Amino acid sequence: MLSTIKKLIDFLDSRARTRLALLLAPMLVMAVIEMASIGLILPVIHIALLGQTDGPFTKTLLAYLPDMPAAQLVIWVCGIFGALFVIKNLLLLVLIHVVNRVVYAESARFTTRLYEIYIARPLIFHLHRNSADILRNLNSGCGLAFEAVRRGLMITLDGLMMLAAFGLLLMVEPVMTLVIAIGLVVIGGAFHKLSSPVFYFWGARIMELEGRLIRWINQSLATIRDVKLTHAYEQFGRRFMEFSGRRAQFAARAGTAMHMPRLLVETVVVVGFLGVVLVLLDVKQTPGEVVAVLGVYGMAALRLMPSLNRVLTGAAELRERTAYVDELHRDLMEGRTDSERGAAGAAVNADPFRRDIRLVDITYSYPDAIHHAVHNVSVTIARGESVGFVGASGAGKTTIVDIVLGLLSPQSGQLLIDGLDAFDDLPSWQRRVGYVPQEAQLVDDTLRRNIAFAVEDSDIDDDRITEIIGLARLDGVVARLPDGLSSVLGEGGARLSGGEKQRVAIARALYRDPQVLVFDEATSALDAETEREISAAIESLAGERTILIIAHRLSTVRNCNKLVFMKEGRIVDAAPFDDLVRDQPEFRQLAQSLDPINKETNRTTA
Repeated sequence: MLSTIKKLIDFLDSRARTRLALLLAPMLVMAVIEMASIGLILPVIHIALLGQTDGPFTKTLLAYLPDMPAAQLVIWVCGIFGALFVIKNLLLLVLIHVVNRVVYAESARFTTRLYEIYIARPLIFHLHRNSADILRNLNSGCGLAFEAVRRGLMITLDGLMMLAAFGLLLMVEPVMTLVIAIGLVVIGGAFHKLSSPVFYFWGARIMELEGRLIRWINQSLATIRDVKLTHAYEQFGRRFMEFSGRRAQFAARAGTAMHMPRLLVETVVVVGFLGVVLVLLDVKQTPGEVVAVLGVYGMAALRLMPSLNRVLTGAAELRERTAYVDELHRDLMEGRTDSERGAAGAAVNADPFRRDIRLVDITYSYPDAIHHAVHNVSVTIARGESVGFVGASGAGKTTIVDIVLGLLSPQSGQLLIDGLDAFDDLPSWQRRVGYVPQEAQLVDDTLRRNIAFAVEDSDIDDDRITEIIGLARLDGVVARLPDGLSSVLGEGGARLSGGEKQRVAIARALYRDPQVLVFDEATSALDAETEREISAAIESLAGERTILIIAHRLSTVRNCNKLVFMKEGRIVDAAPFDDLVRDQPEFRQLAQSLDPINKETNRTTA
């Protein structure tokens, strides 16, 4: 439990910790008011029911009231008792609202902070972490974790009010109160000790199954065409029900067990109250004394039962949510150490590179991989040069390009830009690079915002967008869309064809006027005619910009200044297309297998 509390504290920044700490003062005030409201039951019983004025609490109260007839005194005492209870409950409602407002506001801030940490973590993290787990953590995990914070604060409030009640009872009947208190502590501690591992296990299983559910939903929607074509509705539904049903079983068990503290507390309090009655009848001299003490115990029990119930239930819920807290805390701590968002981004140097990009003895292995993805790779790319990376699948082309982009950090070797290590000021280097992926990833927003990605509306350069639209051959798309550049493209660019989405991705890369353009199979989704148009546009940029292209269609890279031919993570050769066909039999064979359209050309050249 203490470990969980420490982790929850780590979720809070200094501002949040201060705000929550300040809530302790009104909680203490509420505890004092609670003690006074319970204590007033003695004067009410003495004066209104027994007609006595000599009780210890009664004398104290009467010392502050003017002399008045007995009937009027009853009205005053009952009025004070009722008014104090109304005021106490109103203040308690306000305090609960403040606690909720502060906790939920801090939950939103923490969720935003964790989201920023997730998107700032290195690419390798996202390659090995299922997005469903991230969605679960942000969507429900953070809320459940901060519900634990709220529960902790409410446990503190209830604990203080319980202490106030017990403090009053100690003054009235110390021996019996100590016996009852010890009994409640022992029973509550035993319940928590025995139930804690079970609640943790149930919470961990619920968290795991929720992640599987989100993963299954994502997969079924991503393959919706296949699902429909194969009519696999029942199969997918059965698998979904498997995860959903198992989660429901654990949730039902946890939900049922959450009622155990209430039933346990009620049983203990009722039995204890009956014990108090029997003891008082045995030791007290007058019925009036018995009635007065029983009145205080009854009032205290009325307040203790819900508070003690909430304390035990809250402790069980904290334990159930420990699995969420543990995972969020691990992601938070790891994200703080490897986040790519930091001070380096504050001093971005946008000066153009002037000479070359050099990869020097680059070696990289993915986590848990047996072999190197690339090994001792060295190549120089001159400014203004167009370079194609070719080779069979798994040759290391994408890994090399990801290192050039600064998305992967090599285990050994250097990426030098004009002789300076790019990773010493990575944001500066990345600001000069434009990237077009194999599959365009568009957001559900307007065409204008998809092109000027992550740029505020007021800062979007419409003249630049007009220029880019022509270069990316998007004129026809803009004309076809009902609202032109202001048309919303739908989820994943659903209103566009695959080729149109790819052209939007190219426009996005060009918008920031990068000095280096990287195309990762960027024309693979285009038809032959559109590919030729885009390839011509890319070639027109050669000389003005440095261009790196990964391509399986060798026609896309045929006119590059040179091709880097890779095999099993190593560079076999780097030369113009025709030279590779002539000098490298493996490349010649690759060219014939991957690009049948060039078979005749390759045969003639050979």
